[in-house]
Amino acid sequence: MNKISVLDVTLRDGGYCNNWTFGAANIVNIENSLIEAGIQYIECGYLSSGAVNQEGRTIFRSITDLEKLVLINKNKETGYVAMINYGEVAIEDISDYPGYGIAGIRVAFRKKHWEKALDFCHKIKQKGYLLFIQPMAVLSYSDSEYACLVERVQEIQPYAFYIVDSFGSMRKTDLIRLFQKADKSLDKEIILGFHAHNNMQMAFSNAQWFALESSPHDKIIDTSIMGMGRGAGNLNTELFLIYMNENLKGNYNLKPILYIIDAVLNNFYMVRRWGYSLPNYLSAKHNVHPKYAGYLCEKNTLSVDDMDEIFSNIPVEKKEEFDRQCIDNLYLKFMEKGQHTSERLEQLKAQLAGKNVLLIAPGISSVAQKEKILAEAFKDNTVVVSINHKYAFCKIDYVFCSNKKRYSESNFDKEDSVIVTSNIPKADCYLQIEYGKLINDEDFVNDNAGLMAVKLFLLLGVRRILLAGYDGFHHNIYENYADENMVLCIPENIAELINQGMRNVLKNYMKESEIVYLTESCIF
Repeated sequence: MNKISVLDVTLRDGGYCNNWTFGAANIVNIENSLIEAGIQYIECGYLSSGAVNQEGRTIFRSITDLEKLVLINKNKETGYVAMINYGEVAIEDISDYPGYGIAGIRVAFRKKHWEKALDFCHKIKQKGYLLFIQPMAVLSYSDSEYACLVERVQEIQPYAFYIVDSFGSMRKTDLIRLFQKADKSLDKEIILGFHAHNNMQMAFSNAQWFALESSPHDKIIDTSIMGMGRGAGNLNTELFLIYMNENLKGNYNLKPILYIIDAVLNNFYMVRRWGYSLPNYLSAKHNVHPKYAGYLCEKNTLSVDDMDEIFSNIPVEKKEEFDRQCIDNLYLKFMEKGQHTSERLEQLKAQLAGKNVLLIAPGISSVAQKEKILAEAFKDNTVVVSINHKYAFCKIDYVFCSNKKRYSESNFDKEDSVIVTSNIPKADCYLQIEYGKLINDEDFVNDNAGLMAVKLFLLLGVRRILLAGYDGFHHNIYENYADENMVLCIPENIAELINQGMRNVLKNYMKESEIVYLTESCIF
């Protein structure tokens, strides 16, 4: 059996989980631990002309910048590589290989760019670098298209050619078919590589097959420590090294890798988790870009069946590359398709005439500052509405619910007091409002339940709205809800975007009516 090497992508692919902000000390520790473990290739990060160089990040404007900030330990036995997404760096901005430092460049490209990307690859090779050709989402190629791709790769004679399972949807039969074509068509001097994602939990088993299959080619298999990578993540370095040691005469040292998991990566994982999940499985099932799964998960409004239906409606031409406008439209279309009833709308409007509305969202202040809430709730001219939840300590006139998941988990009396939006099917409620009438145009919060409730009562002509429990979102997810059963995992960067979005929308709503923050909030 020919040589099998491991290329670790933690510092590059793992960057999707922390915006490539590992920290200078952590970069050094990761790099040194990979060297100590005996990893043959380390991918140090991305090259992108639009990047802003910053110490502690692994995305760079140039190879020179990368080498200044990352290559602390220039181990002669380790191959250092960087990745370029085709179109993000001009060939003129890449200097000739000087004979040291970053020796290899991996060029990743989408199917629609493959011909121009391979011309770019050829020029990279002419500059003296080890060329790794990495066609993304290779399952999107037909057999004839893949044959043309491989034929052109043969002409270029790269250092390595990869089979890339970008969406984690590759079955073993797919891998065998793609491998056999490349194995037979490419000169044996060209290394065959495999890059897997773990959406369907197939990364490890597919990598085992790839490693064991007889071939005249040397092989490289990509891994990342703890599987760190976007969405479902990658093949785990620590798992594959054990497999290599036990089955293929590997001589890898696991202790440095386990140290990095314990001392470094666990901290990132607690802030923004990656790994197998049902939404990531569904994105692989439908062979679509994993960012679609992330987008729908961040909504926190959909069941798995709902996501499955939305994924099934993504057009073929939109599957390979994430299209925010496309998924926005599909999501809103799905949410607006339910029924709505209007017969009680005028009755509610009449009841609210001349009164204040107190909206109680589920933030911690709704309990911590309940005296303020009670003082307003018992006034004769106040109508009390809770959002997605009903509170035992306070008289509630209505519950507003726009979240299907929250509704299904609810414990309130539904017939007499519940106002829901049309996306909640078969609701046994007082009033069902057309979903599309309550959304706003602000990213990340266009269907936020608290904001939808405010808009409803603005449409009903309420002139004074009091907000309680509209705390905003904190970095610590356990500081977001009064009821721990309502806690949602919200990434730190998304939390601030939600806060800013709510701030913007409420500022606009304040032009239409008097809106008062009754309890403390980081939005105000």
